Amino acid sequence: MSILKGGSKRHFPLVLVMVVVVLASIVIWRSQNMVTSSPDGIVPIGGSFELTDHHGQMVTEHSYSGKYLLVFFGYTYCPDVCPMTLERVAATLNSLGASASKVQSLFVSVDVGRDTPEGLAEFLELFHVDIIGLTGTEEQIRRMANAYRIYFARIEEKGSGQDDYIMDHTSLLYFMSPDGSYITHFQGNANPAVMTEFILKAIDEA
Repeated sequence: MSILKGGSKRHFPLVLVMVVVVLASIVIWRSQNMVTSSPDGIVPIGGSFELTDHHGQMVTEHSYSGKYLLVFFGYTYCPDVCPMTLERVAATLNSLGASASKVQSLFVSVDVGRDTPEGLAEFLELFHVDIIGLTGTEEQIRRMANAYRIYFARIEEKGSGQDDYIMDHTSLLYFMSPDGSYITHFQGNANPAVMTEFILKAIDEA
């Protein structure tokens, strides 16, 4: 005896088709966004950029030549993830000791509407003096975000004010080599001790 009665039998094929379509969409999305190495083993993450730092100076990737980069995308109005991640970055920098001079941490704002250089400076003072904040035009930020495979989008609630919104964004920390190539990435909630150990090993083995 079937447990599907009447309309349930008629709707079952439609439900099955919908499930297949959703699963196929997920597979396609993952294949399009999966980070893979090129034939020479280089992961295509990172690249050139031209932005403004929190001192008001124009900077490019060449401004940090010879240093490892620890790159994080976020925004100063972020309620939880960004402050938590920056606290972990600060703890990592403090744990690196003398090797900290070989690492530059960059906080790239994805909120061009509210994050000014002055606002970034005040925000980053709460975490670590050596973290540099970067901002720019929407086009400049989008170009760098695409190079680092970073997603971000403005999310507004109905009835909210013009400046009352949140930014949805990828919360990964990218660790880049002095020549600008990708080494690895950490989750935003990564243990500072784990990041410190990995970074020191990378520096020692270079």
